[in-house]
Amino acid sequence: MVDLSRLVDWISGCVKNLYILDNTDIFTLITRRANKVALKRKSSAPKKEAVLKAVKLKHLKSDSNYDVQYGNPGFCFAPASSPKKGVITQIKTLSGCREGFMGRHRDAILNDNSAYRKKTSVIVWINKGKTEYAKLPSGGAGPDTHEAWMEKSCRAGLHLINHFEKRNKWLLTKLYRVDHTIGKKHIIYYFQGSRWWQFAPHSMSLFMLLIRLGKREDIQNLRANASTKTILETIGSVKSDNNDHNYTRQAERWLPFLDNRRAIYKGRSLEQNWKICSSSSDGIQMLTSGRSMDKTTQMIFNEFCAKAGV
Repeated sequence: MVDLSRLVDWISGCVKNLYILDNTDIFTLITRRANKVALKRKSSAPKKEAVLKAVKLKHLKSDSNYDVQYGNPGFCFAPASSPKKGVITQIKTLSGCREGFMGRHRDAILNDNSAYRKKTSVIVWINKGKTEYAKLPSGGAGPDTHEAWMEKSCRAGLHLINHFEKRNKWLLTKLYRVDHTIGKKHIIYYFQGSRWWQFAPHSMSLFMLLIRLGKREDIQNLRANASTKTILETIGSVKSDNNDHNYTRQAERWLPFLDNRRAIYKGRSLEQNWKICSSSSDGIQMLTSGRSMDKTTQMIFNEFCAKAGV
C-alpha cells in the first residue's frame, strides 16, 4: 500500500515549487509516483532461491555409517570426486567431526587419484532415522522437517562461503542435491568449490566450518546482502553445544588470512602444505590462535594480522 499522507505532502511540495507543468495533471503525477514506489519495493524484496540441481552418488558400500538405524541430525562429511556424467563418487568414509574428515582428506590429497585435487568436493550427510526421527536443533522431528532443515542449513553454509568468495572475486562454490540408492533415511548434499579451499589444511578447515555453521539459526537468519562486519559479528557470537564457539571467537582474523592467501602460501604447492601440517587438528582455529605446526605460514599470517590490527 502507498502511504497516502506522504504522497499528499509530496504533491503539495510539487505545487509549491511549480513542479507541475501545464500538460501534466495531478492524476498522472500520482500514477508515476505510485509506480516508482512499487518498483522500488519489488526490487528490494528477497529473491526466491533457485532450485538446486541434482547429482547421483556412487557411495562407498564399505562405509558402516549407512547401516546405522537411529537418527542423527549431526553433519557427517566425506571427500568426493567431481561429477562425471552427473555422477559423483565417494572417496573416503564419512566422519562426524572436522578433524576426522581432515585426516581422510589428507589421505585423498596425497595418496589417491590426482583428479581429486582439481576441485574442493565434499558430501554432507545426515541420518533422519528409520522409525523414530531425531529431534532437530529447531525442535522439529519428522521426515519432511528433516528434508527442509537440511536444505536450509546447507544453503546457509553456502551463503557464508559465497560471501567471502565474492569479497575476493573467486569462483563461487556450488551446492547440489544428491540422489542415491542407499535408503530414504539418508539426506545428502554436495558442495563443490574452487581448488583454493583445499590448497592447505587451514583453508579447508575454514571451508568445512562455514558449512557446519549453516546449521545455526542465527546464521540462517542473516540477510542475503548482510555486510562482512555483520556476518563476522554474528559468527563470533554463535553459541553452540558442539564446540563451534571455540572456533569462531577470532572470526575477524579470517579476513587477513583470506585476503592475503597468495602471499601466505607463496612458493608452496598443495602437497607441501598438507605434508607440513601432519596433524588433523591443525586447521583455521590453530592458525588464528597462533599455534599452527606450519611455522612459516604462522609467521607470515601473524604479520598480516598485525597490519590489520586484529
